[in-house]
Amino acid sequence: MADYLFNWRYGIEETWLEDAIYNIGASASLALIDIENHTDETSVYVSWDGDDDTGGDGTADFPYRTIQYARDMMESGQFIITILDSNYYYTSDGIDLYFDLDGIILQGGEGQKPILRLDVAVANQITMIRLQNAGKIINIEIQVDTEYGEQTTAIDARDGTIKNVTIVTANKYGIQKTTSGTVEITNCIIKNSINDGSVDGSGIAISEGELDISYCQITGNDYCGIIATGTATKTITIDYSTIADNQYGILTSGSSNLDLDITNSIIYKNKIYDHYGDDGEYSYSCVGKIQGSPTLSGVTNVIRTNPLFIGEGDYNLRSKYNGYGDSFMLSPCLGVSEDTLDLGCFQYTRTLSARDYRSFTTYPPENLSNSIIAVDAKFVTVKSLKSRLLSKGFINKVDLSWNGDSNVVSETDYNNLVLMFESEGDIYLSIDEETTYIKYTIDKTRGFKGDRCLLKQDNTYYRNISLILYEA
Repeated sequence: MADYLFNWRYGIEETWLEDAIYNIGASASLALIDIENHTDETSVYVSWDGDDDTGGDGTADFPYRTIQYARDMMESGQFIITILDSNYYYTSDGIDLYFDLDGIILQGGEGQKPILRLDVAVANQITMIRLQNAGKIINIEIQVDTEYGEQTTAIDARDGTIKNVTIVTANKYGIQKTTSGTVEITNCIIKNSINDGSVDGSGIAISEGELDISYCQITGNDYCGIIATGTATKTITIDYSTIADNQYGILTSGSSNLDLDITNSIIYKNKIYDHYGDDGEYSYSCVGKIQGSPTLSGVTNVIRTNPLFIGEGDYNLRSKYNGYGDSFMLSPCLGVSEDTLDLGCFQYTRTLSARDYRSFTTYPPENLSNSIIAVDAKFVTVKSLKSRLLSKGFINKVDLSWNGDSNVVSETDYNNLVLMFESEGDIYLSIDEETTYIKYTIDKTRGFKGDRCLLKQDNTYYRNISLILYEA
């Protein structure tokens, strides 16, 4: 050991860069790559500053004013309606359906977040948008005014794609599927549906057909996040989604002929049950309260504990990046999906961008011993550090000791060592000239006091101490 010095780091503070992999919900940050490519040949354009009369021709330079007029004026080869600004668009034609997307794409343009809002002056509007024949809704927010008296579903989804869409305060269902066909719902937020009756106010309701749901946040709905009913054949696939703060997360008890598969998702913190009903197969997911007997694929693949969302209404997971440096406060859903990504709808890449710490160097100890000791599952409380749970198994122990004059350090180093003992941060120790470090936690059961150090000469100290470290 004589060839080495012991290098100590303590009070580690790390800075992380965190970048979202996906945009969830309608967003003004979307680029052209995130929506359908549109030209004057394939799309008609709408803008709040446009004109449905002689001033508009539906091109990007001279857009129409209203969506319905643009739909009526579409020519052969045009299958996209692109909204060029982030204004509010209202229904005003008095018909039952706000808009029928029969093989048509309706989208907000890149850098925009248009909002479709139900006009309270229009009576008996039970559905705002009908989606069928491989139609698409992309980058749109849909709102049902809370003052509207009729029960209204935001989207009657029969066949097609719903992508980067936000649905807020629908007072029947956010999305309802009652026919055969497949609907893909991805990167969407469906929240705060209102229960004006007894079994309404669900984010998504299905009685027939297929739903492929991925990277979606379904939260705060008065009744269910997702409800399946009826005897017709239906399939629901849920991947990388978060379902929370609804009355029921997933309700399947009133359904038969249902194939429900949940992976990489979080269904937790719903008010009554997170899952109610026998149907469903979970893998690589976090689920809480269950009434029924869905299949749980192994204890290593399914987490049954609090996912630790950041806070009220924020369903991102607690990580080092967002300020939860204590390991007890980090989400158990970080990096545990089948693709080693985070569970739930919010996916990030995280990079350690900086590390600040205090450090000093000591002479080698006179004695060094390494051992492996068996432990039972228990809490170990260490003075000045928070308790941690040692799992049953084995941990590494390093015992370092200095005696008499063999460990002479400067006063600054000595004071730093005192700080190290009092620090709540991680401890790192290296003996290979600071090339690599091993992380340790301190066992202070032997205690250490400054009065055990004796003055030898100006600015130097010597001591007899023994320090035990457990490898973290």
